[in-house]
Amino acid sequence: MSESKSDRQEKSYLPPLPGQEVVKPEPKKKVAKKKTVAKAKPSGPKVVTKALKAPIMVGWVGYSQRRVDLRLEAPQADSLRDLLQGLTQDGATLKNGKFVQRPNEALKWLLENIS
Repeated sequence: MSESKSDRQEKSYLPPLPGQEVVKPEPKKKVAKKKTVAKAKPSGPKVVTKALKAPIMVGWVGYSQRRVDLRLEAPQADSLRDLLQGLTQDGATLKNGKFVQRPNEALKWLLENIS
């Protein structure tokens, strides 16, 4: 005959010493897992034109950095993705005639159009 787990636990239990009371541990509470709900997107993508309000100094003389490596926050990455999709759908090109197809080209397009 095999013993159940509770039988084995009762046998391994030592009786309390005189003057001690038996305290049973409280059962563990079940923690509900958080459910992530995807945000509802509009029925279809649409192109929106936004005005850029940025202070730009024209005619500044000095060093111009030609390489930028950066890590975007999630909202910034979403904005870049949206910009890229809009430019690609619109058939936008850079000043050298290349079609905008990648995130770095979308940033180049943006910089070309604010200067």
